[in-house]
Amino acid sequence: MGAVAQTDAGWGGHVAWVESVNANGTVTIEEYNRDNAGHYSERRVAKGSFSYIHIKDIAKPKKKATPKPSPPRAPAGRGTSTGVYFPWDYSWHLSNALSPGASDYIFVRGKADVIPVVGDWDGDGKDSTGLYFPWDQSWHLRNELNPGPSEYIFQRGQPNAIPVVGDWNGDGKDSTGMYYPWDQSWHLRNELNPGPSQYAFQRGQPNSLPLVGNWDGL
Repeated sequence: MGAVAQTDAGWGGHVAWVESVNANGTVTIEEYNRDNAGHYSERRVAKGSFSYIHIKDIAKPKKKATPKPSPPRAPAGRGTSTGVYFPWDYSWHLSNALSPGASDYIFVRGKADVIPVVGDWDGDGKDSTGLYFPWDQSWHLRNELNPGPSEYIFQRGQPNAIPVVGDWNGDGKDSTGMYYPWDQSWHLRNELNPGPSQYAFQRGQPNSLPLVGNWDGL
């Protein structure tokens, strides 16, 4: 049962549905329009009078496995991605992929109560790490994504200032800045050393937080 019975006899052939297979060597078929009679009927026929197509034997097409999409990655040398700094053990966990998963860089660099910053200090197209010490307003910047000494150490800022980082003059290198929350003033310098600010202006409101970015893509 559950098969299609087929024969070439009659008016150009005929098909029927096998309702049951009987013990006496016959099959019970259900059919329509036998001998062009135009009606439904059921009958027993010799098993050998038909050929049979077993539906269960027809192979189902295999579904193509859907490949898992690769995690999106920031464009090399142009994009930015995410990282986290753990202040309890001074460890950095940085990922190249814009997705959850294991970090591509894990290392320890820091000390208690520092403020982590990131930037491309040497203009190689890759960001690295830095530390700002609020107790003496000193910057400690390193070019490599690993522990080790800082290539740039200098003091710049005032107590209770908020450190910011950006490429203020578009030369491909990030430098430092300070935001003074008490008067909403910005103090930005192009060089990685102490000295006066090339850009100093007020922008903000009391209790606002500083943000930096390349808003127009220029």
